Amino acid sequence: MGDGENRNCQELIAALNEDLAEEYCTISRYATVIALLRIEVANRQQHARFLADTVAALGGLANETVQPTLSTFGPDEMLKRIHRPESETIARYHLRMAQGNHRGNRELRTRFAETGGAEVGGGMPRQRTSPP
Repeated sequence: MGDGENRNCQELIAALNEDLAEEYCTISRYATVIALLRIEVANRQQHARFLADTVAALGGLANETVQPTLSTFGPDEMLKRIHRPESETIARYHLRMAQGNHRGNRELRTRFAETGGAEVGGGMPRQRTSPP
């Protein structure tokens, strides 16, 4: 190999190593998102259990119907679509706490404040420095 070929090869190696470092960074971000989603799934299961128990305690029959999900095409779009329903859930929790308080059911309001507190307080972290 001549000096020019060697220099070109070294530049290519450096560029490929830069790309490799970026891939490792992306893998790390995805792993973080997966860990956060596992925590969020567990939290959602607790919220569902709380809601079903509350419906039963009020003498109702808990709904077992699942809302339709939106199909997504990539991780960025998926994260955007997760945020909107979560914001709507938080708004509904505030409304339910007010309804419980208005009906004189302070226990229901307290339970929503305690159990729904993580949801009302935010759930998954929102700040992302860059797309995964």
